[in-house]
Amino acid sequence: MMLATLLLSSPWAILPQEPDRLDERLALLEQRIEEARIEHNMPSLGFALVNRDGVIWQGGFGQADLESDRLANENTLYAIGSTTKAFTSALIGDLVDEGLITWDVPIREVVPTWTLQGSDGEVITVRDLLSHRTGYPRMGLLFGSGKVGSKRILEVAANAKPLRGYHETFLYNNVQYLAAGTAAAYIANASWEKLIEVRILDPLGMTSTTSSFPRAVNDSRRAIGYRWDRDDKTHEIMPPRNISNVGPAGSIYSNAADMGHWVQFQLNRGSWNGKQLISTESVQECWKSNIDLSSEVGYGMGWMLRDWQGQRWIEHGGNIDGYSAKVGLLPDSGYGFVMLCNLNTAGLQSRIDPLVWETLLGNLPSDEPAEGKGDRSLDLSPYIGKFIADFPPFNGQALETIDQKGKLAVIVPGQGTFTLKSPDKEGAWAFVLTDTIKMSFQQSEADGVHTMVLNQNGATLEMPREGYEVVGEIPISSLRPYLGKYDFKEVDVEVTALIKNQRLAVDIPGEMIYELHPPDEEGWRTMRAMSFVSVRFTMNDDGTPVKMELRRNESVDHVMPFLRALDSAGPTLTEIYDLLDPAGRGEAYAAWGGYSADLQILIEQAGVTGTVAIATDADDRSVSIANFGEFGKSTSAIGLESGWIDSDFEPFRELDQSDITEVRENSGIAIAIGDFRASYDEIVLEGKSSSRDRDCWVLLGKKEDRPPAKLWFDCENGDLIRIDTNLDLDGAGYLPVRIRFRNYREIEGVNVPFNVEMSNEATGRSILQLKSLRPGEAPNLSAFQNPKAVK
Repeated sequence: MMLATLLLSSPWAILPQEPDRLDERLALLEQRIEEARIEHNMPSLGFALVNRDGVIWQGGFGQADLESDRLANENTLYAIGSTTKAFTSALIGDLVDEGLITWDVPIREVVPTWTLQGSDGEVITVRDLLSHRTGYPRMGLLFGSGKVGSKRILEVAANAKPLRGYHETFLYNNVQYLAAGTAAAYIANASWEKLIEVRILDPLGMTSTTSSFPRAVNDSRRAIGYRWDRDDKTHEIMPPRNISNVGPAGSIYSNAADMGHWVQFQLNRGSWNGKQLISTESVQECWKSNIDLSSEVGYGMGWMLRDWQGQRWIEHGGNIDGYSAKVGLLPDSGYGFVMLCNLNTAGLQSRIDPLVWETLLGNLPSDEPAEGKGDRSLDLSPYIGKFIADFPPFNGQALETIDQKGKLAVIVPGQGTFTLKSPDKEGAWAFVLTDTIKMSFQQSEADGVHTMVLNQNGATLEMPREGYEVVGEIPISSLRPYLGKYDFKEVDVEVTALIKNQRLAVDIPGEMIYELHPPDEEGWRTMRAMSFVSVRFTMNDDGTPVKMELRRNESVDHVMPFLRALDSAGPTLTEIYDLLDPAGRGEAYAAWGGYSADLQILIEQAGVTGTVAIATDADDRSVSIANFGEFGKSTSAIGLESGWIDSDFEPFRELDQSDITEVRENSGIAIAIGDFRASYDEIVLEGKSSSRDRDCWVLLGKKEDRPPAKLWFDCENGDLIRIDTNLDLDGAGYLPVRIRFRNYREIEGVNVPFNVEMSNEATGRSILQLKSLRPGEAPNLSAFQNPKAVK
């Protein structure tokens, strides 16, 4: 046992080996990358595959400039975005080797302007900054416009408040990498840019790589950056963004040829051409997990840490206006790659690693057993359809199965189309890209294939076919006694026992609703989604609940006392409308004929205050101006079917109907003060729940193909007190957003919230305070004129 442990812990335990039939594998890899590039609408892609001895293959795909039809190659220049962060952590490691700094030195001892502390006054270290574990989120407002210098950014960041506890959770933060880079500059008496050039780029022969924005944008080899308009099916040019003021987080431009040197240097643990530039210890320190993103993913310093088929998989992505990047390493096997492309939020970014590893080290298609190949004799038609994923992050969206050249494939919202292998002996259809994700299907003689099951990381998530009504195993009447609220004291939430899909289920806030299997002989009901978690109810002699226990892996972790029963016969949606009176609210709001308002805004986790001016007409068209002084300004106009945003924080953007839907929902004001029904295609009553000790009616608002929004209305006065909605990340999925409304006051017949708080895990809390409101003062129609359309 000790010998096995030593072998597994050795960095060289898995010896590199030349893959068999390498030429065939490289040809297949080129084919797969090109197919994926086209599928994900990527104009071009630079790629290098590397081992410890050097480049195995490098080249380019597609067009670096769509207008001129200039083709990409390994020398095409791209912004590498946040893959810059690993350069910053390597630079710190070099200084650690020289004894100039330590990983765990308090940052305030090195950078005088960095005075932030943890949530309870904890001292923040360099390691904390490089690991995104301080409790502070992105702080994007501080650098997004490019108008404020690095020194000023660090000074203002001192006003920020943490969103989460110190070391509590992973929160991505670019400004903290600026602080780490600034620490390197202070102790080495040179700029971060110069240190990166002299200590890393020059020794590695990365002659085309630069952190100089002027040099990069004027390089004739630079690929033009684009975004993909999903509605118009066209590419739009995105001007390059200058983030030199937060350079250590993501300012480097490079190409596949140069980045191949970087990957080889990493695979050789800091050695280049026989010379140890950075110690093996420092390189591997960056590969050690300091904070968990999930049970399967950790974060070191500038690197995401995963597992691929039993060995370390180290990677990091990068995104900036018009560009995406990915660097992946299998250091134990001794292989790595870099992918650079000129598309904003490229879907291939999350799929490229397993595609490369499977093609290089897995079975070739000609070697796969028959059950792993596309079997045209297998009738795929029973498996084709839409299956509802009523769990995060999809929250009611459908995953669609299709016949793709004789193989079953799954279209995953916001992620792309994934081909499946034919089913194995157990009926599991593995993803072609990775055996760690599989689909299986449930069927019956009466209903055929009715449920698709996602099997990943020990979870089994069931997705009923669209229109299928689930049949429970136990009569609902026998489940009703368990329904109610239970006190989950350790995390300060109430867990609800309810009925979902004709089964007993538990709703754990912040997670999902877990349906339960029938009880075993001891009363334990296993979660259908996670077989290692189960719950058990204890009842009084009179049949009322006493408590609910939660057990993980045979160990009881939590005991939740019963609080209260659910209302067994709640009102209908029509009766809820009678209580909330949306029609009456809408009429009172319409009587205003529009309004103007001035608000003060605090971006709490950036430490910045500003003003917001809003003007809305009788048709709900609106113009708003958010002004953050030295940090920048943003003006937007929302019309009936179109709009625009002219901002210092992003390129000018015209808005289509789906954008307008999102803006209106995420502003929340019109939904709070008018007839909220007008904002959605369908309203569904979810039930009664509580939010911060207030009983609420919870409704689901569905609009187009967006995940449903959850609206919480106070049971006593009908005011909207909360919306749980989502921000579309331009094809990269959705970010949950929570909006809270407080301090309602009546103004000319309309209840108006004077305090609004918006929060999400990326940017933190934005707190708006209404200073003045003027009903009837509507904007002139000229305010909606698109400034880019005016000649």
